[in-house]
Amino acid sequence: MKVLSAGLAVLVLFSVLDARVTKGRSSMLDIAPRFSFSTDFDETQFSFGGDLIFNPFKRIGMRVTFAELSFNGGTVFDMNYGLLSVWPKIDALIYMPARQIQPYIHTGIGLVTGDATFLIFGGGIGADYYVSKKMAFSFEPGLYFSHVSNGISDSNFWLRLSAGMKFSVLP
Repeated sequence: MKVLSAGLAVLVLFSVLDARVTKGRSSMLDIAPRFSFSTDFDETQFSFGGDLIFNPFKRIGMRVTFAELSFNGGTVFDMNYGLLSVWPKIDALIYMPARQIQPYIHTGIGLVTGDATFLIFGGGIGADYYVSKKMAFSFEPGLYFSHVSNGISDSNFWLRLSAGMKFSVLP
């Protein structure tokens, strides 16, 4: 009878304990593969990419895209390029205090000069849902302004929706 009572007590104890991850982002370096949908409501682009996220402080991170495969009337593969496959871009991430779901604000800028000048800046919000201390699912909407100047100027606002995963590399 004592063994049955002890087993029942352990079962009740484990069933009432909170099994959620009690801490959000805690790694110094993350790898984040993602799928993105971008549109300026005239043109649409789909892309698969990967980001490196460096978190030097508890509530601030920096993100750079290291590779992207874009589909927009053709297929383009870029290394170290960001949104719309022609502009390298770096983002600042500002994390909000949370536990299992980690909300954040992202903002960034990119600039390329040469035969033409490409400028992009913008930002948005995002959230990471941690399933363990080493892995999270992420969703991120954002609004970007792009400007191209190569004799004639062209400016657009882009809506970008991204979903993916984050994997901790360095604790």
